[in-house]
Amino acid sequence: FVSGEGPDSILRGVTITGGSGDTEMTPDRVGGGVFCYLTSPVIEHCVIEGNQAVGGAGLFGTSCAVTVRHCVIRDNATSGLGLPGNSGGGGMGFYNGSPTIEHCTIVNNSSTTDGGGMAFLISGPSIVNCLIANNTASLGGGLSLTQCIGSVSRSTIVYNSVNAPPTYGGGARCDQSSSMNFTD
Repeated sequence: FVSGEGPDSILRGVTITGGSGDTEMTPDRVGGGVFCYLTSPVIEHCVIEGNQAVGGAGLFGTSCAVTVRHCVIRDNATSGLGLPGNSGGGGMGFYNGSPTIEHCTIVNNSSTTDGGGMAFLISGPSIVNCLIANNTASLGGGLSLTQCIGSVSRSTIVYNSVNAPPTYGGGARCDQSSSMNFTD
């Protein structure tokens, strides 16, 4: 999604697998499964699995307001270190965005940097009623939030881990003036 798509652009009911990212918009391979730039599409009832990239292996969004709901994001992996904002986020990675993630299952993703499940940099995420489990990363096994203001509500964050020192935030890592509201 790179043409200014709005919420009337809906990706529904598909499986996205085996992607390896694109370098058209950035020098790093990002968005192994889905790439969003300056857009606000809706992605719902999809399975995003088995993708690889430097950043956002399952889904990568920059300067976007994507809505992801009722999706399964699993078994995606990032590797390598890209430009700031381009690396991390095994399941999903966002830079300078305001994504809404609702009723999703984010499991078994990994990152060699931060955010095995999801990584956010300078973003305002809203995460509602999600399961974030069994993800691994060097920092923030489940979630990595850097310079973010947002919320996580009615979500379960369990069995995530960090795998390299320093070991910060197995479940969630909030860093550099992040202000996140976690509620039940």
